[in-house]
Amino acid sequence: MAKVKILVVFFQTMSYLPDIYYHVHWPDQLTQVLGLFNPLNLDLFSLIHLECLVKKLSFYDRLLAVTIGPVLASAALGIVAVASRTRSAKCIDLFLKLCFFVFSSTSTSIFQAFACDDSFDDGRSLLACDYSISCKTSKFRAFSAYAIVCIFVYPIGIVALFTTLVVARRHAIDPSLGDDGARRVRLEETEAVERCGRASLAEQSKNAQRRAGDDSTLKSIGFLWMHYLPMFWWFEIAESVRRLLVTAVAVTVQPGSTTQLAYGLLTAFLSSALYSIARPFSNHLDNALAIVASTVLVLATFSGLLISAEVTKDESWSVVGVGAVLAGLTVAVVVLSVVLVLLQAKALLQKLVATKERYCAPACNPQPERRITTVKTNAQRPSALEPPKR
Repeated sequence: MAKVKILVVFFQTMSYLPDIYYHVHWPDQLTQVLGLFNPLNLDLFSLIHLECLVKKLSFYDRLLAVTIGPVLASAALGIVAVASRTRSAKCIDLFLKLCFFVFSSTSTSIFQAFACDDSFDDGRSLLACDYSISCKTSKFRAFSAYAIVCIFVYPIGIVALFTTLVVARRHAIDPSLGDDGARRVRLEETEAVERCGRASLAEQSKNAQRRAGDDSTLKSIGFLWMHYLPMFWWFEIAESVRRLLVTAVAVTVQPGSTTQLAYGLLTAFLSSALYSIARPFSNHLDNALAIVASTVLVLATFSGLLISAEVTKDESWSVVGVGAVLAGLTVAVVVLSVVLVLLQAKALLQKLVATKERYCAPACNPQPERRITTVKTNAQRPSALEPPKR
């Protein structure tokens, strides 16, 4: 599941690059590949192109759809949870997954309601994502107020929800934490971790997952912490903030300017550094996939900066080459994830076979019964010189 989360976040971020940095003429090769993964944004408007089918629809119709739709879905899950007590834990898990999937797309759409393009010579100020909307009308002000309310529901609300749930159960996830949140680790445990390295940390993660099997509340929020090492119980919170900075907040940083691209490049680089230094996932293959995906995002943003600066203006083949490379790297992330899943499945299968052989060997291969024979020694044998006993 961790690899799925990494891929979803990666493609949600990549697919919003043309919308966030709309002034960049992104290569067709890249946009075509990213278009294949639009369904991951759970954006109905982008998925079936309703704005093209119904010409009267505007960005505000899309904003209403992406903000009201998740609320209705959450209400349906709440009704099912109340009606069936046995399914309440499952409904909580589905609700958290829904929040995870809609977080980037909905937050980005909300922040797009504030991004205006003021670069027109006649003094006009139009909404950057929809030039049919003027930023100097009462309708713009009304939807700006609506977007402010939605900020407290989605970007702030979801992060606050994740924080509350994980912080409340942090001691169960990582028992080495004290009452004040400080880590209580004995000296011998610290030395053991230093000797065994991340293998010991991975074993702690498995122990935390075993504890979750006996705790229904902890298990219901496992989507937020189960893929990380216990010491990184807070990482899903940091990851949500990172996603906000890379997508939603980037929309409002001087739209259409080089400064916006520089900000995007900085946040992408810091994201890659975070994954490389922290390595928060309990599986080292997941850490490798996250580092590769974040590196591709850095290269894509840097390429957008070069294209925006018209570095390749006189060489059209360079733009085609950049597009081909970025498209290839994007597909390579998917291929890598599939390879890592196969490697992990192979390792798990080998482990199961080894475990079966270890426990079944005595029963499947019984040892032959040993016969005990007595051998008479010379002292026990009658001598030829002795007369026979009568």
